[in-house]
Amino acid sequence: MHRLYDMHCHLSAATSCTAIANEADRLGIAFLDMGVTPDADEGASRTTGPRNVARACGLHPWWVEADEDGRRAARRAAELCGGARLVGEVGLDFSPARCRTRPAQIAAFADIVEACSQTDIPHRVLSLHAVRSSGTVLDILQTYGMTARAACVFHWFSGTGDEFARARDAGCFFSVNPRMLETRRGREFARQAPLDRLLLETDLPAPLEAPVAASDYACALEAVLDGLAEIRRESRAELAERIAATSRALMRLEEGRRA
Repeated sequence: MHRLYDMHCHLSAATSCTAIANEADRLGIAFLDMGVTPDADEGASRTTGPRNVARACGLHPWWVEADEDGRRAARRAAELCGGARLVGEVGLDFSPARCRTRPAQIAAFADIVEACSQTDIPHRVLSLHAVRSSGTVLDILQTYGMTARAACVFHWFSGTGDEFARARDAGCFFSVNPRMLETRRGREFARQAPLDRLLLETDLPAPLEAPVAASDYACALEAVLDGLAEIRRESRAELAERIAATSRALMRLEEGRRA
């Protein structure tokens, strides 16, 4: 049983990812590894990963394109995600650098959420990217009833206070990384997040091509725990135990290995 769970990372993008995972396993760390494109997801599905890694499939909004190839990739992503229990990274990014593909992003994300809504897969998890778009992400999730049917996890929440309250009231989860705790707003969201829907993440490697080691994941996760304990004025040991229990229930790694 692992003591730390990284609920949003890009481990498969790291050089020597298997060696990193094996060392992290010895450190008591498990990973929810995000997909970014259907091609990468299909490649990962053909390999057996380390026992402490669960792989999600998705289509990161940065990889969404508006041309025919992009639409084809979005349809393939919807097909894969519709049949998957672990979905991510999916969502929307309306930052100035990404606004060019805003309509294509919305169409792709809506297709993915709709596909997930049409398959009754127990204990489904969606890890969500929402930059300047949290309200639209919630609109689409709630249009298809997904907040009531899955654990919808906002990774590194950066929306407004009203959007945070809306996500919290809809039952969403929140995964926190060190960079989220660098801002006053991020710290306040981490303080307000319900304990039973609070998770840890690293989002490493960042950028994807950056060198990274198992110790980097461990240090980042421990730093988030330290920060959360201080911000929330809670026992670090109890906080770690509760977050690990929530993460364990979402990932179901042991159950997946038995299957």
